[in-house]
Amino acid sequence: MDDPRGDSSLQTNLSSPIRSHRSIIYTTEKAVVVRGSSDGALIWRKESPQHCNPDTAPTVAENTIVTADKRVAGWDISTGDRKWEVELPGASAAAQIKNSNGSIYVPYAGGLNGGVISITPGEKITTWSVSMDHAVSSGAVDNTGIYIIDDDGLLRHISNGEVIWEIYMSGNSFGSPDIAGYEVQAPILTDNEVVIPGIEIPSEGTRRGAIFRFDQDDGDYLGANRDVPVIQFDGVVYNDTIIVANESGVIASVDYQGYGTDWERSLDQSITTDPIVVDKTVIVGTGDGIIYGFNADDGNTLWDYQVLNERISGVIGGQDSIYTGGFYNSIGGIHDSQTVSARSEFQNSLRQLHTGKTYGIDTAKATAKLSEASESLSNREYEAAIEHAKEAREVIGNGVSIVRETQDTIRSVRQSANTIGNQTSYNTAETLTKINKAETELQNRNVQAANELALEAESEIKNIESEFKNATTEIDNLNQSISEAREKNITVTNATSTLTTARDQLQNGAFNEATRTANNSRVELSMRIEYIERYRNKRQELTESFETASNEAINVTEGEKLYTQASQNFSQQDYENANDKISQAVNVTQNTIENAQIATQLIKKVEGFSPIQPFVQTLAKNMGSQDHLTTAKEAYNNAQYAKAVESAEAARSAQRNARIIVLAGGVSTVSGYGYYRYNDRSS
Repeated sequence: MDDPRGDSSLQTNLSSPIRSHRSIIYTTEKAVVVRGSSDGALIWRKESPQHCNPDTAPTVAENTIVTADKRVAGWDISTGDRKWEVELPGASAAAQIKNSNGSIYVPYAGGLNGGVISITPGEKITTWSVSMDHAVSSGAVDNTGIYIIDDDGLLRHISNGEVIWEIYMSGNSFGSPDIAGYEVQAPILTDNEVVIPGIEIPSEGTRRGAIFRFDQDDGDYLGANRDVPVIQFDGVVYNDTIIVANESGVIASVDYQGYGTDWERSLDQSITTDPIVVDKTVIVGTGDGIIYGFNADDGNTLWDYQVLNERISGVIGGQDSIYTGGFYNSIGGIHDSQTVSARSEFQNSLRQLHTGKTYGIDTAKATAKLSEASESLSNREYEAAIEHAKEAREVIGNGVSIVRETQDTIRSVRQSANTIGNQTSYNTAETLTKINKAETELQNRNVQAANELALEAESEIKNIESEFKNATTEIDNLNQSISEAREKNITVTNATSTLTTARDQLQNGAFNEATRTANNSRVELSMRIEYIERYRNKRQELTESFETASNEAINVTEGEKLYTQASQNFSQQDYENANDKISQAVNVTQNTIENAQIATQLIKKVEGFSPIQPFVQTLAKNMGSQDHLTTAKEAYNNAQYAKAVESAEAARSAQRNARIIVLAGGVSTVSGYGYYRYNDRSS
């Protein structure tokens, strides 16, 4: 899981992780980081390069995380607040920090020399330091003090700033003539003994390791085991043996009071971590991101897991769990599957507790519930742990919800204000000032005041965002209307210059003015487009009607006059009247054509009326059919097509009535002509 650095640069190295308070803790070159041990989720992170060094693993003393580089600092494990700091004048931390009996021990290096500083936190911080002749490696601590050795073989037991005893191993002061041929490692404490691993430096041949034993009380030399593998990592005591390892992939169990090894195993890849022992299982990490488990009694391989995709820098063990830190940018963990739900619930509550403590919320009840959850986890009572963790979260939930709501509001408002400020000249300083005050109130643990300020700023920025959005929307719409007009070959007149004006207004932060400017121009242009499009469609329709009239020799003078008027209106950009006139022209022309076509059809039918019964034709004429026909033709020739239709229909009506009279009942009585029977009733 990548460490959140807040920039895009390559991730720096991570220290070996440590585990405490059900959290995973490590440092980078820039920050101290605390993550949940159940899922690796970030609990808090404090950037402080002067106090952090990935080569110096942190330690935890009670409720305080201690980190070091050029300065040593104590951090509240729940909130990340820095509780104290101590400067290392002219030096920096050189190895893993140790703590015992309330005191913090920091090995340091300055130039070619080194030493150790002891810090005892309290109402008044007390310190002491002891220098060494050369650079130092990590020390070993017990309740009496620290045992530390420098690169030249000076071994000292120091207590309360006093050197209890010292031995210059390279000086053969304890009667071991070949000790000077070894490169010594960090001390290891066993029952009443100090064990110093060493690596033989032969003039030729294969290097071997050795372990040298000294009495803890007075430093007397107790003997050595010179037939062991090369030792390059801090060993771990298991029963009467020390588990050691080296970068070549060798891991072994060494009988530090006897000779040789109890067992020795070799991996086909490099070991990159100190060995640890968890429940009789020796665990090491490798350069390929794999952890191996060996039986601590006989060295048999028990299992291996690929946990990371990079070199592992440290392995730590917990109850039913193993955690690993990557050298570059990852941490990982393995849990017993039946514990995952309980761990996750605990972790969620722990994050809420951190938030509550950070912002001054009363966390006493939640802390008590979380302590019960932790105890249940330790006792493997997972259902009880889940319940206690949920209860802790419920107790503190409302206050934390307000804090998180305020944090989210602050982030959102600041992002929106910066976005508007970057895109326009609108002055968001007042809103940003208010949100900065909210953030300050939150940091000062005035949660309610912070929330009120954040909500006020949110209301302001939402109004500004709404105005900004309306302006940009109207400007976009105007731009689209201009594009549409150009695609349709419609003149945009002053719309382009108006668009520029609206954009300038937007840029200057005059959002409402920009909205009005763009909207008015868009509405005007949209209406022009609509009128012109409608006019063009009507004109096309009218053109087709004129062609029909011309082909059929129909007089459409009235429609042509209306079209002339429409064209004049259009050229004068009087689009509304132009559309009215051209619509009238279309209607008049189409009605004229329709009447002319109907009149033509009716006249043809009247003229083609020739029943076989002469009495029908004669009767029709007597009823006025011929007169109506004559009137219809005259009206048609005079372009009075509606009258032509009316007269032609009257002629047809006379012809139909004459036939009805003659054919009524099959035998009709016709005055002056006698009785006739007609069987043919066709027209």
